[in-house]
Amino acid sequence: MSKWLRTAFIVSALSLSACQTTGLPGGNERAASPESVGLSSERLARLTQRMQDGVARGEYPGAVLVIGRHGKIAYAQTFGVMNPETKAPMREDAIFRIASMTKPLASLAIMMLSEEGKLSIVDPVDKYIPEMKDMRVGVVKAGADGKPMLTTEPQKKRMTVQDLLRHTSGLPSGAANSPNLIKRMYAEAKIGNRGVTSDQYVANLGKMPLLFQPGTTWEYGASVDVLGVIVERVSGMPLDKFIAERTPARSKCPTPLSPRPSNTRNARRCRSAKARKTRCPTSCRSPPCKRLRAVAAAWCRPRWITRALASFC
Repeated sequence: MSKWLRTAFIVSALSLSACQTTGLPGGNERAASPESVGLSSERLARLTQRMQDGVARGEYPGAVLVIGRHGKIAYAQTFGVMNPETKAPMREDAIFRIASMTKPLASLAIMMLSEEGKLSIVDPVDKYIPEMKDMRVGVVKAGADGKPMLTTEPQKKRMTVQDLLRHTSGLPSGAANSPNLIKRMYAEAKIGNRGVTSDQYVANLGKMPLLFQPGTTWEYGASVDVLGVIVERVSGMPLDKFIAERTPARSKCPTPLSPRPSNTRNARRCRSAKARKTRCPTSCRSPPCKRLRAVAAAWCRPRWITRALASFC
């Protein structure tokens, strides 16, 4: 894993400590002391030392750590540098690419709609997405030639919205090199391609076999992407618009549909390629995006995502 990705991972993981908070007011009010909100200065000092040691050992070039509780910021520290090349010191308002941050926001959107009585999490998924009504469960067995052979069986229990929320839906992620036949099928069918609309996505998904019977097994896969489609259909709003207007993140956390910060590594690689008059690397070129994937990353300042995640507590 690159140092850049490790930095984003550190911030993403440590921002989850926001779940010790409730309703950060504007995200800026600081506690008089950690003890005033029930935290320990001595133990936070250990955390500070560990983060500094991580920078010194080269585990990550820099990080921002924000911890809030009872509506106040109890701890906010920066470590290391924003850019190892320029040695610019890390800033508290630095923008990070935080992996999978549309997942909690899409799940939050589902719970908001549930509270408003517009859906129930125990409803079958096909109530909102009829394209998935006839999905069958894949059963892989060895054929006469010893090679894996796929058969299917009906769902014993219909997939529910709750199954999507807890990743027990049976929907996997595609993996081209997986030893699992069904995961390879998802990769070959390009399930999850951003170049299709939400309607096209669930239509394609509905033709695929499930990896296991819904409600029986945990599998981190495409479940939250389907939640995003349900949010769109129930609310009548595109997912990115719902997140921007209805969730605490509001418009401060740019979605993957928004322009990426100009100082990202991919942007630098593209500028370098253009300067050499060579083709821009494929990894820099985003395909036409027709839908916001609910499993995508978000470009965020740690304090913004802290405030958004506080909504779960």
